[in-house]
Amino acid sequence: MSESSATASSTQAVPAQASGDALASSAPSIERTETPQVAAPVVVVPSVPGGRRYSTLVMIVPQFEGETLEGVTKDLRAVLEAAGVAIISADSMGRRVLAYKIGKFTEGIYVNFVYSALPSAIALIERDLRHKETIMRFLTTVEQ
Repeated sequence: MSESSATASSTQAVPAQASGDALASSAPSIERTETPQVAAPVVVVPSVPGGRRYSTLVMIVPQFEGETLEGVTKDLRAVLEAAGVAIISADSMGRRVLAYKIGKFTEGIYVNFVYSALPSAIALIERDLRHKETIMRFLTTVEQ
């Protein structure tokens, strides 16, 4: 048995479909292989029924380090959870130099919270954030 006949018998070749063109009749045969179907991973995102997705960027005064900063972040989580939101993520963006001086500070620590909440909960959250001495600024936006 020759090498070319062994190769031809191990692969399944499908001839090109015939059409009126001369190109289709002269096209080489196409080898067909099956690819396995892979299911996309399912990501469960917590949500509040009837709620929208919000993002709140909080600028914390720069005097906090390590465990104290974690305590402030836990306090902010408690404020959000007290308003009845479902926190999706909390990302610390670290210490950043400010474009201009705010009070006596030239740096700030940024933390971004993404959560699902009812629109009425935003007023409660922002009221509580305004009264925190550890927060210099905050900004809440609706995500699409």
